[in-house]
Amino acid sequence: MTQLIITRKFSSNLSLVVVPTFLHWSYTAYNDQNTVFALGIGERAKVSNRIALVADYTFPF
Repeated sequence: MTQLIITRKFSSNLSLVVVPTFLHWSYTAYNDQNTVFALGIGERAKVSNRIALVADYTFPF
């Protein structure tokens, strides 16, 4: 697996991340793909000094 993690802190309350990903398996079943590309995105929104909302999702292609 190879990932390039790209982050940006827009303010003290908001951060975003983009993670393009390349996966390759050497051994798979006959009909399975052994190479997969995916794109992950995530965010952190600070609500207070002790609480933050964190979310992420990965889109496989």
